[in-house]
Amino acid sequence: MPEVTWVCLEEPMAKTKESLRPRPEAIVKREKKRQETLEQLKQQKPSLPPEEIVVKSEAATIGEFRSWSACTVPLSVVANHET
Repeated sequence: MPEVTWVCLEEPMAKTKESLRPRPEAIVKREKKRQETLEQLKQQKPSLPPEEIVVKSEAATIGEFRSWSACTVPLSVVANHET
């Protein structure tokens, strides 16, 4: 459909929430070790084949969508496209 405008979507940035009270040193140390272990496990996993990696995500809205005659009301549609 030529009148559809596609918008490129970006991954939202994760926000880190600052704690109001300081964490005990033991918890900070344990969390750091846990994050290191998770990173090591992630590196050991085989990477995805190139055809399964999402490079770009796009979305478009389509108003007054009428695809088939049995639907008597126009629809609002959100279409997703991943490359």
